[in-house]
Amino acid sequence: MAGAGAVVAVVSRHWVESGWCGQEFAAAVTAAVEQGKRLIPVLTGEVELPPFIASRL
Repeated sequence: MAGAGAVVAVVSRHWVESGWCGQEFAAAVTAAVEQGKRLIPVLTGEVELPPFIASRL
């Protein structure tokens, strides 16, 4: 992610349940805020976003 100009997060039910994906999302949010990188969420399937994600979209 360090060299990328943007991060695309493909958010699915399995993604939401994964602790690792949550950590990567937090890193992407930090990069978006601190370095001006774009964060592009793509929702796939029926998924209920956790509050920490929903509040950042």
